[in-house]
Amino acid sequence: MTNGNDLEKIKKERDNLKKQKIIMQAKLKQKEDKITDLNQKVRELQIKAKESGGNQNLAEKIDRIEEEIARSKKVNKQLRSENNRLMKELEETKKELKSARKQPKSESKLEAVSVPGQQTQANQEGPSAEELEYLRGQLQKKDNTISQLTEQLQMINPQQMANVGGSYMKVRKLNAKIRELKGQVELAKKSEASMKERLLQMEREKARDDDLMKW
Repeated sequence: MTNGNDLEKIKKERDNLKKQKIIMQAKLKQKEDKITDLNQKVRELQIKAKESGGNQNLAEKIDRIEEEIARSKKVNKQLRSENNRLMKELEETKKELKSARKQPKSESKLEAVSVPGQQTQANQEGPSAEELEYLRGQLQKKDNTISQLTEQLQMINPQQMANVGGSYMKVRKLNAKIRELKGQVELAKKSEASMKERLLQMEREKARDDDLMKW
């Protein structure tokens, strides 16, 4: 005979699996947001690099960032695929438990548990120790897999993403210098235009004076 503690333990393991799945999905979303943000910054830098005449150093920095993003996307795709597989397995486990509850106790393989302190009838035996052990093993396997994936995400975020961020900081400093130089060029152009306009005005005045002198 089996008491309700075994099934309760299975439910707790299932709930723990769901919690870890939610945590992993949140981290995946966070990673995707970071990649989107980096892509936007790269696009902005590419435009500025083009406007600045294709600064070679800046272009090389951008290339390294894009390579880092591509690697992160590849790992992210693998993690998402694994996460989807785990979600399907979790749903199957939930269906099995739900189905077991609905079946008559004489036919159920996972239900027919007794309330602590009570006895079940001979034709209402609960799940066997082997069945419970198998289900616990399956849940533990899923739990271990998610833990491994979570660790992989934790390794990716501080290492790969930090490298991307560090490269971007260097690019941003270069780009700030480019903007400063471009600003100086614009001021110089305006000053030059003003000087040319003043020169034309002086030439017109001289020509007028020359005409007057002829008279």
